[in-house]
Amino acid sequence: MKTLQEIFDIVSTHLLKQDRQAREGVDQEGFGQGICRYRSPAGLKCAVGCLITDEQYNPIMEKAGSLINFDSMQLAELEGYTESSRTQGAREVLAALTANGIDVTAQTVQDLLNRLQALHDNSQPNRWKDELQRVAADYSLKYNHPEN
Repeated sequence: MKTLQEIFDIVSTHLLKQDRQAREGVDQEGFGQGICRYRSPAGLKCAVGCLITDEQYNPIMEKAGSLINFDSMQLAELEGYTESSRTQGAREVLAALTANGIDVTAQTVQDLLNRLQALHDNSQPNRWKDELQRVAADYSLKYNHPEN
């Protein structure tokens, strides 16, 4: 399984390079309008979406909503839910993350993913560097982007 540092490195590198939110529409500053997406119509990926390969991606994932909507109880009990497009999408997201070495059952992993997703969804890209540095400090991780 990937460590918190590995997850942070993948997501932070992706976000800083992409420098735009993955939403239905994006303005000149990279701040999105509309719903956040794991994959936007323009091919942009959110903080969690970048941990899902193109081969694993399924549009039904968009029905799951953000992982921020799932607490640890819901993640653990997903098996017992009545199948709907939302839960089917959530299953797909969780299966893809797990297949890519992300331990979605670990509370610290859930917390980090939620924090990174919230950063992507709620902050303008020109603030991501500072916010990623705060996330790194809060989780005792190394910020590996001195050039940014």
